[in-house]
Amino acid sequence: MKNVLLIGWDAADWDVINPLIDAGQMPNLKSLINDGVIGDLATLYPELSPMLWTSIATGKRAYKHGIYGFTEPRPDGQGIRPISNLSRKTKAIWNILSQNNIPGHVIGWWPSHPVEPIHGVMVSNLYPGPYTSIDDNQNWSLAPGSIHPDRIAHNLSMLRWHPQKLNTAHILPFVPNIEMIDQEKDHRLEIIANNICDSGSIKEAAVAVMHHEPWEFAAVYFVGIDHFSHGFMNFHPPLLPWVSKKDYEIYHNVINNAYIFHDILLGQLLQETNDDTTIILVSDHGFQSGELRPKNIPIEPAGPVVQHRQYGVLVMKGPNIKADEIIYGPNLLDICPTILSLFDLPIGEDMDGKPLIDAFQKPPKLRTIQSWDNVKGDAKMHSPEQHLDPTLSVQIMDQLVDLGYIDKPHENNQQAIKETIREQNFNLARAYIDTNMHLAAIKLLEKMYKEWPDEFRFGLGLVNCYLAIDKISKARKTFDELVERKRQNVLKFKEELETIKKNNLGKDPQDISDSETRKIYQLQRKSSINLSVIEYLKGAISFAEKKYTIALNHLQRAENMGYINPNLYLQIGAIYQKMNRLHEAKSCYDRVLDFDSNNASAFLGKCQCAISENDNENAAKNALTAIGYQYFFPKAHYYLAMALHRLGRITSSIEALQTAIYQNSYFPAAYELLATIYTKNNPDHKKAEMYRKKAKKSQDHIEKIKHDTPPIELNEQDISLLSTTSFFDFNERSYPPISNEELSETVIIVSGLPRSGTSMIMQMIQAGGVPLMVDNKRSKDENNPKGYFEFEPTKQLPKDNKFLENAKGKGIKIIPQLLKYLNPNLSYRIIFIKRDLDEVIASQHKMLSQDNKKGANLSPDELKSAYNKQLKQIQDFLDTGIKLPTHYVSHRKCIEKPSEIAESINDFLGGTLDVEKMAKVVSRELYRQRIT
Repeated sequence: MKNVLLIGWDAADWDVINPLIDAGQMPNLKSLINDGVIGDLATLYPELSPMLWTSIATGKRAYKHGIYGFTEPRPDGQGIRPISNLSRKTKAIWNILSQNNIPGHVIGWWPSHPVEPIHGVMVSNLYPGPYTSIDDNQNWSLAPGSIHPDRIAHNLSMLRWHPQKLNTAHILPFVPNIEMIDQEKDHRLEIIANNICDSGSIKEAAVAVMHHEPWEFAAVYFVGIDHFSHGFMNFHPPLLPWVSKKDYEIYHNVINNAYIFHDILLGQLLQETNDDTTIILVSDHGFQSGELRPKNIPIEPAGPVVQHRQYGVLVMKGPNIKADEIIYGPNLLDICPTILSLFDLPIGEDMDGKPLIDAFQKPPKLRTIQSWDNVKGDAKMHSPEQHLDPTLSVQIMDQLVDLGYIDKPHENNQQAIKETIREQNFNLARAYIDTNMHLAAIKLLEKMYKEWPDEFRFGLGLVNCYLAIDKISKARKTFDELVERKRQNVLKFKEELETIKKNNLGKDPQDISDSETRKIYQLQRKSSINLSVIEYLKGAISFAEKKYTIALNHLQRAENMGYINPNLYLQIGAIYQKMNRLHEAKSCYDRVLDFDSNNASAFLGKCQCAISENDNENAAKNALTAIGYQYFFPKAHYYLAMALHRLGRITSSIEALQTAIYQNSYFPAAYELLATIYTKNNPDHKKAEMYRKKAKKSQDHIEKIKHDTPPIELNEQDISLLSTTSFFDFNERSYPPISNEELSETVIIVSGLPRSGTSMIMQMIQAGGVPLMVDNKRSKDENNPKGYFEFEPTKQLPKDNKFLENAKGKGIKIIPQLLKYLNPNLSYRIIFIKRDLDEVIASQHKMLSQDNKKGANLSPDELKSAYNKQLKQIQDFLDTGIKLPTHYVSHRKCIEKPSEIAESINDFLGGTLDVEKMAKVVSRELYRQRIT
């Protein structure tokens, strides 16, 4: 039986691991390395863990899988929540394996909450905490939706580690000088304890599940190394100039012992494997541990990402895996395709990664499939209805607010939602940039920069995108605007800081509140301007403008101001290349490698210098090294091809060029070189002419972008296609008859989307003899000339549902999005009206236009898709969740056959209504926005 164990160590880095291996302090990892293969695993941009671990699990980039950060809006529009797997819009490896009846377990993956009903066990990333107080039975709360299947939830919950259960012996290896800590003021021991428990709990769950439940695949994720690193890497040797010696003396052992601790946990996992198990250990990115550790963390969401390094770790060991070898060029996107190949399953052509063939003794036979998402069958995922994009949900809430059907959520919640959507869009833009999809990124960034002009990072991202597509004048104009705005803001923040300082003059520091202390710190950071960074950016733009001497002066000023960064020397090296000062250029690239020994761009720079010197052997060697560190690097493949072509290795040159144009389909120089090869070296005039045409087409495309950016078409690489179903067909159901006495104790709810005909149904039941609960605060108007029949407190239903006690025996109108907030102690009968969604949306649009309101920032098709998913969720809630008696009626049938619909409603409500009067109130004249 083939078994595969995938282990995730967030942020693990070879620079920390290697000295510990050499010292014999990580024996379990060493055994894997000696009997397997290793490599530097290239990460993606942005280096945000939920996005990266989802890419590892799917083999796809973020814009395909749908996870864009750490938080997401709540679907009800009432706030935000930690990122969940409900936003993932593609199958993960465990879904594909489940679909193929391969049992597997997923423990702690980020994000994996709420758990999916996979063919095996899933324990979500919320399993370890939160660490609330332990009760008398030594228990504490377990987040709902943390464990599948339910039958093992209690037993697994009892295996968790809690900080209150740790003792000094657990902590001392991390902090031998624990007596030096004033624990009244310094609470960092709590962080260490929490991190220990996070990883310990995951290990306990994984070992128990792997031991007691059948499996062929297991994925176990540990966040601990990342959390230890963000908290304590600054105290790791050597001592940094800005770190206090006392803190260093206390905490300098933490990082090494975090790795040693995880090696111990690894050993316990390995005891549950056998000789037929292929073990894959990966990290999503590395972590700066040397002189490039940043002194300051940007004051922005996900600011700590500046501490990350672009290469994580890869270790593979197994029955068909090579021993004691290094593989080059792996990317975290390659993990999912590699696992599929281990199970002899086809690779999705829509996956961005490739199987790591070089790791195998005997390469597997590879097959492909267009997309696993197109394969029908139960993949043990959440139902499609649950996969409603939280951002679309917020847009629907905006639509309902502007239509007047619900109250606007609390302002603080709204601000949190707005900022979360903003950050998700920024992360999506950065994911586009990482794939050279600069036009898609520009579309997002231009909108964000316009709305948040003071967010320097949005404008800077836009500048870099403009530079990437040679819109130099736009880049210069935007940059100059940014710098001027930054100077103005610095003056403003300085004034604000001075005011706060004056207000606190003479106060004891202990008397200043924590919030004011934080504000002072933030203002101190915001009221300063990093002139060295400004000089660096001026140099980059001047270089793009081909003003090389001016660019060099700016960059040298940045260096003299203390801007010591690999990117600085890459930029200076590029300038020296343009000036044909190749010796100085190579010195700059060597300087980069002193900082970062596996910097792919530095090796490419050395390759280009060698090309200029006609040193083609060295050029090919450096290009291969660059590709070894960063496989998705079309420029490196192109220069490799150029060197190989000069060396007469034509077949290999063609292969390199094919890879370059696969990675960048608009690459004129690559097509031109292919045309040259098929003209002179391997004569094939048809191919030569084809590649010349492609070169011209590519160049025309690039020129068009430079001079007039074309509209961006959304395709399968950008945004998933949206459903355009007109309406959701609810199934009719029968319910037991209801007596007059029972009806008098029942709340009769009329529900449906705004503009679907709910007011008409309210009129019908009133005419039939049902009293209504209305206050008529919204007056009749052109949109509803007979009135809205609303009760204002329903808008506050999420906060207060007590008024429903007074609705017994009456009819009340409630929109479907609020039905989940009903008082569960009351009896209900719901009349749910359905209408063609094209008609609903057209009617809503007309109503909003008349009221000069905007509504949702969505196209009609996007709104339709979102409504469809919400309606499916609502039906599931009504029919299988709380199982409320619900009678679905068709709006069009009500107009065309009012007597028939009146009769059906009468039967549903006990049979005592006046059907004739009910039918008479239906007005065909009010059937506007009809779709024929």
